[in-house]
Amino acid sequence: LSEPVIPMAELAYTLTEENIAEYESQLLLCQVMIEDGAAYEDLEKELDLLDEMATDIQYQAIIAQVLYYYDLDNEEAEENYLYSSEVSTEITTEFLGFLVEIYDSGEYDQYFEDLLDIERAYLECYTDETTELEIRNAEILTEFLEIQYSDTEGKIGALYSEFINNSNEIAQKHGFANYYDYASMLFIKVIKESIL
Repeated sequence: LSEPVIPMAELAYTLTEENIAEYESQLLLCQVMIEDGAAYEDLEKELDLLDEMATDIQYQAIIAQVLYYYDLDNEEAEENYLYSSEVSTEITTEFLGFLVEIYDSGEYDQYFEDLLDIERAYLECYTDETTELEIRNAEILTEFLEIQYSDTEGKIGALYSEFINNSNEIAQKHGFANYYDYASMLFIKVIKESIL
């Protein structure tokens, strides 16, 4: 049996600045709760909501990418893709950095008890350097889209090489041989979270 296919018409991009503001407000709430030494039971609920918000923004970036690749001549789709890619990268790195701070503090270890070994290793390897590489890769995507139809100076090849090198370095810092293996792990994780 073939897998069910979601019609493109039902694939909706809905990310707004209000979504981003709500995420930032929720992040601030969690930060204040930790500073105030909130009870774990109270913090867990708010962290789960923050995680859900960050994940929703990541999914919107994926949807924007699919819609753009489906119609490369659609200027609105391109703008949505560029915007959501940049925002998603910023929020992902911000959220992971926040989780790493909590993880390293050891104050709320209960929150990380059910992590898979690979997820725990991911947090333990997450550094400012990997953050900078991921942010740079997001910038490269933007630069690529801006020059892809007018690349008179051969910049695309250089950007592509930089993107691949950055991606492989990120993967290796997380204990993977290359970015393909690393991205496959992330993809499987997203699929599991979407289905289960």
